[in-house]
Amino acid sequence: MLTGDPHLLRELERLQIKVILPTESAHLAALQATSTLLEKIKTTQESDPELTKIVQRVKEGAVPDFSLSDEVLRFKNRLCVPDCPDLKR
Repeated sequence: MLTGDPHLLRELERLQIKVILPTESAHLAALQATSTLLEKIKTTQESDPELTKIVQRVKEGAVPDFSLSDEVLRFKNRLCVPDCPDLKR
């Protein structure tokens, strides 16, 4: 991988990722990094009484502006983030 993007280089260094190429051949690999933020939002939504009421109403078709996508509550296609300071930060 060739890159001059300083942000990407800092992130790779922070994650302690090293790319080592063998001398006679090269292999192609893929690295996929995923965030746990969406999973944390989903879990926190499930413990929020107000949001669980909305989820139930969405399942009944009673609230048109809300939807469920991958079991995560959204309002007009935006994530509904529970009132949790650590999560919002």
